[in-house]
Amino acid sequence: MDKANALYGDVPYTLQPGACGERGEYIHITPTYLTNLETTSTTKIGQSGKVFVHEWAKYRYGVFEEYGYPGDPLYPIFYREEVYEGGEVVSKLVTNFCTNIALKGSRV
Repeated sequence: MDKANALYGDVPYTLQPGACGERGEYIHITPTYLTNLETTSTTKIGQSGKVFVHEWAKYRYGVFEEYGYPGDPLYPIFYREEVYEGGEVVSKLVTNFCTNIALKGSRV
């Protein structure tokens, strides 16, 4: 256990700097997160069981992050992808989520 991280705060995370399939170095968890498992930790971050399984998979099996974080240069929530459409190269904004179907939406 450790104090809050400057970037992630009290949100648990796994340091996994290796390639896919390589074990992570550690899972970072704060006392504040554990103290508030049944209250703010769950409402802000998600169900603790799912959070721990998610981090364990990254730590033990080297699974890469499944979704992005706003402002994170390594795991952005969106990224630009250049595709060839209608005879020209078009830059599209793509979401960084783990899903089997294309996400659709609009900016209002």
